[in-house]
Amino acid sequence: RLDKSKYTPILFLIKNEGVYWDHIPENIEVITAIDSGKKIGRNIFPILNKLLLTAKKMDLIIGSLELSPTYFAVIVGLLLKKPVIGWVHTVLDYPPATNLIHRMLIKLLYPRLKNIIAVSKGASKSLERILPRHKNKIVTIYNLAPIDEVNQESNIDRRILSDYQYPVVLGMGRLIPEKEFDVLIRAHKILIEKGIKHKLVILGEGRER
Repeated sequence: RLDKSKYTPILFLIKNEGVYWDHIPENIEVITAIDSGKKIGRNIFPILNKLLLTAKKMDLIIGSLELSPTYFAVIVGLLLKKPVIGWVHTVLDYPPATNLIHRMLIKLLYPRLKNIIAVSKGASKSLERILPRHKNKIVTIYNLAPIDEVNQESNIDRRILSDYQYPVVLGMGRLIPEKEFDVLIRAHKILIEKGIKHKLVILGEGRER
């Protein structure tokens, strides 16, 4: 969606894999560091070397996923003396972000970022708890939602919603702790106990099913 008359984005992937691989636009240059299946920890120097070569011609480096991709981006930005922006897509109060090594790396490297973008207020607050002295760097920018594409690809049977005589609360997402569906279920219980009639429908798959 970037204006290509002003920007030339290059997508650098640590591994040549990803659920959106087939959705990458043809006019976007893609560079990968290591093959799918290889361990990042065993290939730190090859990744850094390839990222350094790629980032030399860039004006701005964006670590577009929390933790490891951002660590690499910060290190390369420091070596090349180029600005780096971090992007956080989830709250950082859950594993693996809570283990000791990640906590140390977050506190060591994230303050070096020019700005940190979080996709929700919750993600911003979790960052503020970890980096209270750097709150001024944290900005909340919500994800773009391609509504037409979602509607086109959706296989939701809308009768699920229309058959209910009461209002429906619909939650969608991966069934993992980070999505905090447990909070939604507890809120549902409170409303039921208060006599507020409604239905809760959760759509998703994951280890918390």
